[in-house]
Amino acid sequence: MNRLLVVEGQRGLRDAITTSLQGRGFAATGIATLAAACDALEQGPIDALVLDLSLADDGGIAFLTWLKAQSSRTPVVIATGAGSSADRVTVLEAGADDYLSKPFSVRELVARIRAVGWRRTPQRAMPEEGHGALRRGAWELDVKRRELQHRTRGMIALTDAEFSLVSVLLQDEGKTLSRQEIAHRGRNQEFSDGDRSIDVYVGRLRRKLGAGITIRTIRGVGYVIEVL
Repeated sequence: MNRLLVVEGQRGLRDAITTSLQGRGFAATGIATLAAACDALEQGPIDALVLDLSLADDGGIAFLTWLKAQSSRTPVVIATGAGSSADRVTVLEAGADDYLSKPFSVRELVARIRAVGWRRTPQRAMPEEGHGALRRGAWELDVKRRELQHRTRGMIALTDAEFSLVSVLLQDEGKTLSRQEIAHRGRNQEFSDGDRSIDVYVGRLRRKLGAGITIRTIRGVGYVIEVL
C-alpha cells in the first residue's frame, strides 16, 4: 500500500497529516473537497482514502454510496470530530472501513490504514449475519464452524471454552455481562461462576486476540468486550 488520498477541509491539519504520512513512506496527497476526491479517484487507483466527514452535510453517506457504486475496492478510513456511536455505525454500514475520532495520532492512523489494506487483495466472501456468522469490524465469528477469523491475521486458534466465551461477549458487544450470565450462556462445562475460571479464559483471550478487541473488566460486575 502506497498511494493515499487525504480529504480534509482544514488546511493546516490536512498539510500536517499529509506531511507525516509522506515521512513514513506513503505517497500521500492532500485535497480539500469531496468533488476533488471524486476526480482523483476517477483518474487512477488509490490504495487508501482518509476522509473528514465534516466536509459533507449528510455525514459522507452520499460519497460512500457513490464510491460503492463505482465497484471501488479503495479502503476508506473516516477521520472526523467526535460523533455518536450511531454516526459511527451509519458510516461503517455505508461502506467505510474504519473510523477515527479527532484528535488522533499519526501512528494510530498509519496502523488503521495498514489494517484496512486487506481490501486491496481479493478475499473470500464473508457470510452475512444470520447465516452462522457474526461480523464486528475486522472480525468474523463463525458460530456454526466455531471459528474466529481476522481479515488480516487469518484464523485465531481457540479452545472450545475460549470460543464459547468470545462468542457470548461479541454477541453483546458493548454490554457488561456478569460471570453468571457468561457461565449460563456459554453452556460449557469448563465455565463456573464460582471459581473464577472465566477470569482465566479472559486472560488467555486477551493474549490471543491482541490489538483490535478489548475485553475490559468491570470491577464487581463482570466483563465487556469492545471492538476497536
